[in-house]
Amino acid sequence: MDGLDQSERDEYITKYLQDMAARNSAPTTYNEFASKHGFPSVTNENWTGHPMQVLFVRLDASDIAMARPLLTSLIVHKSYPDKKIPGHGYFKSLEKRLGKERLQGKAKVSIYHDELQRLYAYYKG
Repeated sequence: MDGLDQSERDEYITKYLQDMAARNSAPTTYNEFASKHGFPSVTNENWTGHPMQVLFVRLDASDIAMARPLLTSLIVHKSYPDKKIPGHGYFKSLEKRLGKERLQGKAKVSIYHDELQRLYAYYKG
């Protein structure tokens, strides 16, 4: 992915995630995704301003504007192995997309899994 400008990289990542969704692929962790696509590794300390964080904000904004399920549903936090859910920034975007506030606890996990199923269904066709 070296040599791609921002819009080309965004397009490449978008198509990659759309393909994952079309194949009903299991979500991957942030660091697995980073390693596969040439991003620096991710920690809680370096997430704000991390190239993937900036990219995911753009992808989420595009999905929200187009009323699509969030492609970033396919990237989960390894610190939540029992839940296999994304990080906090994802849920801020999901709350915005769904018009809900403060998703928490079991409802948060359930709504995430619903969004993941909507994503698979959306890209299956």
